[in-house]
Amino acid sequence: MKSLTRQILNDVVDYCGCFGLMLKESKIEKDYCKSVSAPISLFPSNIPEPFYSHAVSVQPLFNTLIEKMARDHQMIHQVLKSFAETDPFPRRLLEVSSKFHAAKHQQEHFLGIVRSDYMLDSVKQKLLMVEYNTIASSFGVLSDRLNDLQRYLYKKYPELFPKKFTLSKLAPSNNFIENATAAFAKSIELYRASLSLDKVRDVHIAVVVQEDERNVYDQKLLEIAAFDKYGIKSMRVTLKEVSENGVIDPSTGILSM
Repeated sequence: MKSLTRQILNDVVDYCGCFGLMLKESKIEKDYCKSVSAPISLFPSNIPEPFYSHAVSVQPLFNTLIEKMARDHQMIHQVLKSFAETDPFPRRLLEVSSKFHAAKHQQEHFLGIVRSDYMLDSVKQKLLMVEYNTIASSFGVLSDRLNDLQRYLYKKYPELFPKKFTLSKLAPSNNFIENATAAFAKSIELYRASLSLDKVRDVHIAVVVQEDERNVYDQKLLEIAAFDKYGIKSMRVTLKEVSENGVIDPSTGILSM
C-alpha cells in the first residue's frame, strides 16, 4: 500500500507538471524558474446533483443582476456614500468612478468573466454562496485541468474510488479556455469597431497581475490559447506599472503602454 501511495503521488505530481496544474514558488524574486504543483484534491467533492443544478441555473441571473448594478453608477455612489465618509478605500474607488464617468469617451461594451464560490451546509441542506468574484476570477483553467486529472485517476486507479462512482457523476468541464478566448476575440472585435480601428493597429489584452504573481500558469495557458487561436496578444502589467507607464489618448480614450 505504501508503494502504491508513492506511485500515485508521483503520478499526480508529474501530471500537474505536464498539464500546467502549477504555481510559482513563493519566493519568485529569488528563482523565477521554480514551480510547485497547485493545491488539488485527488477526488471530487460530493455535492448532491440538485444543488449543483440549482447553482448552474441561477448563475445567469446573478450575472445579469451584477451587470445591471455595475452599469448604474449613480446607485453605487448612493449606496457607498456613507461608507466613503469614514473609509478611504471606498472613497478612492468612488473618486475613480466619478472621473471615469465624467470622461469624454465612454466605453460602449463590457465583458465580465466571473466566478461564484459555494459551500454546502450539510446540516441545513442548503447551498450557500461564499463570494461572487468579478475581478480576481482565477483558476478557471486549473479547475478544468483538475477535472481532467480526476478523470485520469479514476481510469487508472478505479479501486481508489467508491464502487458506486462513475465518470458520469463527475461535473462536466467548463471548457473555460475555449469559452474565455472566444469571448476575448469578440470583445476585441467590438472594441475595434467602436473606435474604428483598422487591423494594422496592435490591440493587446492587459493581464493585470500583482507583483510576484504566483498563479502564472492559470493565466498563461489562457494567454497562449488566445494567441494561438485568435492571434490575440497580451501584456502582463501590475496596477503600479499602468499608473507609471500608461498613457490615455485624450481624443480616443485609448490606453497605451
